[in-house]
Amino acid sequence: MHKGAFPRCGGARRPGPGRQQSGVPDREQAEGATQASVYWSSTSNANNPDNAWNVNFNNGNVNNNNKDNNNYVRAVRGGV
Repeated sequence: MHKGAFPRCGGARRPGPGRQQSGVPDREQAEGATQASVYWSSTSNANNPDNAWNVNFNNGNVNNNNKDNNNYVRAVRGGV
């Protein structure tokens, strides 16, 4: 990834209580926007690095597929 691709991410912080940054959906909007489809995880298959793990949000199945497949991605933020 290009070093300057996300210039503001390094200084990102959460808004104070009761506030929301412009253009960033609140939790309910983000959860409601999830399609009932297959989403990539960030984890490659250790036995086959050309594959990555994914979760089907329609039926809960977990599988691994070739990284060339067209699946959705979902941004998540680690930590609390």
